Amino acid sequence: MQKYLLVTILSLTMIACSRESRERLFEVVYPNIAFTLPAGLSTQTGWGFNQKDVASNFRNLVQANNTDTSVIKGVYPFSARITSLDGFDYNFVEGVSILICSNEKSRCSTISDEMFYIEDLRGRAREQIELLPTERNIEKLLSEERFRLEVIFYFRNTTPYAVDSRLDMVFEAAR
Repeated sequence: MQKYLLVTILSLTMIACSRESRERLFEVVYPNIAFTLPAGLSTQTGWGFNQKDVASNFRNLVQANNTDTSVIKGVYPFSARITSLDGFDYNFVEGVSILICSNEKSRCSTISDEMFYIEDLRGRAREQIELLPTERNIEKLLSEERFRLEVIFYFRNTTPYAVDSRLDMVFEAAR
């Protein structure tokens, strides 16, 4: 029994440490994606900001960092932040999901295309919302010229005011 417990603990430790074993080659930054979260949105359904034709700029970043694409094992979500540009709080937001998918799709899939997320904010969101990264490798997606971006908000209360917002995302190219 102790042997199985030891194997289980070691397996879980290896899975948890897989992110730290990556060697970062360079960052892929998508700053200043601006949108307005409208007032009067219901708690019954999520609201989404969609932007098609976002330039990936990945090839230029590979060249600028003197890196060969054969060295890159993957491009992974690292950090994302939504910031209120007019100082209003996001205390009415319950959760957020950032999706990225092929530009050819009409909509991203919440399950397979999610890059960053946050749930159960319970009124704790202030002027910034820090999102958690997923472990999805999007190297193939970024190797395309353009992609589709969707930001989905879920609310705990009806939105009391419009919030001019900015999304900043960072991915890491790793070997």
